[in-house]
Amino acid sequence: RGWPGDGFDVNTALGEAPLGSKLWLYRRSTLSEQIGMQVAAEAKRALSPLLTQQAVVRIDTSYDLDIEGDALRLSIDMYGRDGRKTYADRFDFLWSRSDGGL
Repeated sequence: RGWPGDGFDVNTALGEAPLGSKLWLYRRSTLSEQIGMQVAAEAKRALSPLLTQQAVVRIDTSYDLDIEGDALRLSIDMYGRDGRKTYADRFDFLWSRSDGGL
């Protein structure tokens, strides 16, 4: 759970940090507003090494919650030094596949 390289060769003097997220911990959680906020916060935390290494200057995470449809969609946007969006994607990987087929 996480990136295999986390256990070795992390040079903290160069601003490196272990990569990976703990989003898998939420897989069996009951869908709620609080879980949505926690998922968005965990995604932002997991991507924070990109800020430290100055690969991007801003990371925005948000979520759309559809409790009746049993869906949580995570949105991630990253911005470069010029202020333009360099990455944008939407993920609905947690509750839309609650059949265990992740």
